[in-house]
Amino acid sequence: VTALKHAGGTVAVTGTRASDAPALMAADIGVSVGANAPELTRDSADMVLEDAGYADIVHAVEESRRGFTALRSYCGFAFLCLMAQMLSVFALLVSTPPVQFSILHLAWLNVFMALIPAFVIASEPGERDIMRRPPHAAAAPAYGRLTIVSSFIQAFFPTILIVASYFIAHSRATAAGLSEAELETYAKTASFITMTLSLLALAHSCRSERTSLIRLGVFSNRALVAVTLGVAAVLVAAVYVPVFHNVFATTAVGFVEWLMAIGAAALSLLWSELYKGLL
Repeated sequence: VTALKHAGGTVAVTGTRASDAPALMAADIGVSVGANAPELTRDSADMVLEDAGYADIVHAVEESRRGFTALRSYCGFAFLCLMAQMLSVFALLVSTPPVQFSILHLAWLNVFMALIPAFVIASEPGERDIMRRPPHAAAAPAYGRLTIVSSFIQAFFPTILIVASYFIAHSRATAAGLSEAELETYAKTASFITMTLSLLALAHSCRSERTSLIRLGVFSNRALVAVTLGVAAVLVAAVYVPVFHNVFATTAVGFVEWLMAIGAAALSLLWSELYKGLL
């Protein structure tokens, strides 16, 4: 077992007797086989098979890989949301004049965008080729430096679109003759809509790190589709129902702002899918 591990292999050992305990502990995956296996053997193993059905090992590995992939997808989307918010807030703060993003908008994005879709993504069924992939290195972190860089790259282009939507909406509101206070609220609402729709689009892309959304099926994850429609409905209510204007710090915007937001979401999705295709 030690020689195989030193040679770079991933070693699994099955055992039924107490004398197998050292090998089970030394292996990457130790499997205790049989309901009558000694307690020492069972305690030394990473996996316990109550029967002698070795096919169960394959199912257990597949399930653990699905769980590991789901964890990476969850962390990836949550970090992507955080990165998009940080870049957008920073870009608006260093603009001229500096713009401070609404705390209420950030709270909305953290609750509705970073948590709810991320939990749904974590329930994504395993991909078809998950058992044909090489094993993940035991010493490698679940969410390492490369995936953080990937999140930054995926968030960079949507950030440009979010900031651009603010200034375009601000320019349109200025031309419409709105007051200074109305100008800022109008532009912030436009960028808020753009960020929400863009992150919703990216949630669908983050269902897999490798497989394109078309191959996965755009509507195959019905829970995520339902969450997307629900968040979009709440967003429309927050923008157009007057009682919610003070709650969400929003105001009614024009059709052009919605077209910009939808276009930004589509471009963000395309950007993420193209980036996955290059990996």
